[in-house]
Amino acid sequence: MPDEGDVSGVKVFVGSSSEGKSHEAFLRICDWIEAAGHETVRWDSPTLFPAGESTLETLEQVAKDVRAAILIFSADDRTWYRNNESVSPRDNVVLEYGLFTGRLGRKQTAVFQLEPEGDLAELSLRVASDLAGITTIRFKPNRWASLEIQVVAFLARASTAGAAWQPPEEIPDSPFQNSGKASLFTQSTKLINAASNRIVLVARTPVLLMGPRPYGKPADHVSYEVRQFQAYRDMIERRRRGEGASILCLASMNSVAQDISRHGWDSLLEMVSGNYQFLHEGHETLDDNVSLLWHDAPSAMNFLVADQSFVIWFKDETGESIWITGGDEAVSNALVHLGKQLAAEARRYASWDEVETQLRLLVDVPSSLEAS
Repeated sequence: MPDEGDVSGVKVFVGSSSEGKSHEAFLRICDWIEAAGHETVRWDSPTLFPAGESTLETLEQVAKDVRAAILIFSADDRTWYRNNESVSPRDNVVLEYGLFTGRLGRKQTAVFQLEPEGDLAELSLRVASDLAGITTIRFKPNRWASLEIQVVAFLARASTAGAAWQPPEEIPDSPFQNSGKASLFTQSTKLINAASNRIVLVARTPVLLMGPRPYGKPADHVSYEVRQFQAYRDMIERRRRGEGASILCLASMNSVAQDISRHGWDSLLEMVSGNYQFLHEGHETLDDNVSLLWHDAPSAMNFLVADQSFVIWFKDETGESIWITGGDEAVSNALVHLGKQLAAEARRYASWDEVETQLRLLVDVPSSLEAS
């Protein structure tokens, strides 16, 4: 990372969709960055995403290393909003904007907006209203000189903005927060309690299924995990009465099996079984209001969406919980889309016996019948 007094030679990330990369503007922006004396970090660099690492983890590290970011919003996908057809940027590019804004700040993150062309020219590019007021450079055909001036001006501001932005410690719900598991649970619980429409949770071992830690020791349960566990249960009860938010939860079968094996089958399996039965209470299979699915994606990132707010979390090399939060319609919708994609390939079990059988197979633990 450049020193605080260094005003030249900073790294600038350039991101786009595959379609956006094919636009002439992509290469021109990269050239303008290099001509201004900075280093371009392109999303399509063959060495940017090492094998075996998740995309989000890599981008989070890139966000630590660069001083600024330019995200190209192109007309990638047809969308319908309030019965009007429009086009939208690709979900992952909007998500990247949220990640880099959370790390660097809005003054050091810019959107280069391409207008629809060809068959899509009559449609408008829809960007969430929450993104109003951000640094946006709008493409205009044959106005390259003017566009270069705007990009270079943004780079000048970003490169002299001092060291990479860090969240004020006195604001616990800032766009980017690195303060451990307690604040992560506190922020997530706040969003759960406020939700009225939808909750989408993708977590390896979700607390609503596993229960609070430390497992099997109710007297020692961590208070912030207890509060979140109860918040989920309260929301499920409200949903069954026709109130509250719908809940889609995706858990990792492998991670749950490993946790149960690590902490002892007898106590933890009974707890997970009880929580599973609670989720299924009142109907034989989960309906669309409360859904529990099991995925096998080892690198699936953890995130919670509550209405139009979100939290994304992961761990750094020391095991510290790192999380990003915000109230952004576009980012939240992109995360929900990712959750639905994962759900399309996930499995649903009709009974606890099927779940337990699968868990035992994963860690090669015999059933009680076989053991006897």
